[in-house]
Amino acid sequence: MDFQLKVEETTDTKACIDFIKEQGYADYSDSKENYKGIVVVAGETIIACALLKKYGIQGSKYHRYFEPSFIELAVSQRLTTSCIQKVQIDFLCVHPSFKQRGYGSMIMNYIKNKYVGYVISLIVMMDNNKVINFYKKFGATVDAVDKNFEFFYLSIKN
Repeated sequence: MDFQLKVEETTDTKACIDFIKEQGYADYSDSKENYKGIVVVAGETIIACALLKKYGIQGSKYHRYFEPSFIELAVSQRLTTSCIQKVQIDFLCVHPSFKQRGYGSMIMNYIKNKYVGYVISLIVMMDNNKVINFYKKFGATVDAVDKNFEFFYLSIKN
């Protein structure tokens, strides 16, 4: 590649959602206002991206930054009773032509450096060992298991 790679935040979450759809992931219909995008760009082209939700919980009082689901709130409250800041990775994907080149790790390192002191949470299918092992490289542990839908709820205490 002849152009500079950058990892940056973007307010253009529609571009991130479109990128995720182009990679063959689910028809993502959640409101784009609920997210922040982190992208790896080569020139003007997105080659990898993550969609994040960010929120905090203090005791039983819920401080909203973006809208979490009920189960995320329940899992978060079990992690600690004091105030926590939490960011959830809803999607992290890399264009197939650029996989296995460290771009997903670039995004994870960016997130870990940007959100020091936060709990980073994510949900992964139980049978997706490759993705589970990827996140374990960054310190992810299993917090809960949903056997009905076959998900692991992972977190990285950053």
